[in-house]
Amino acid sequence: DRPCDINTETDGIVSIGAGRDPELFDEIITGDMVTKSKPNPEIYLMACEKIGVDPQNAFAIEDSYNGIRSAQAGGLRAIMVPDLLPADDEMKELAEVILPNLNDVIRYIGTGM
Repeated sequence: DRPCDINTETDGIVSIGAGRDPELFDEIITGDMVTKSKPNPEIYLMACEKIGVDPQNAFAIEDSYNGIRSAQAGGLRAIMVPDLLPADDEMKELAEVILPNLNDVIRYIGTGM
């Protein structure tokens, strides 16, 4: 089993966004495949459906406020790795955890939280 990036669960891996290597992901979901953009959770729910994972068993790794809002609204376990904007009070409330980098995300998911 491997983590699923819904940009995750143990049965599949999904990338949301363009420019991803299709060899690395079971599914790639892009914005032109949905009718509503983030913060609406449609893109995350579609990704979960495609790989047969319940949203509550999936991680969403995000750097944007609307991405965290979208993941949380869809019932996913939102992990924020801030990039351009730091985590504000709203993000600290919505995200399961705020981590400084992707290496810490791998460790977090790997420990079983």
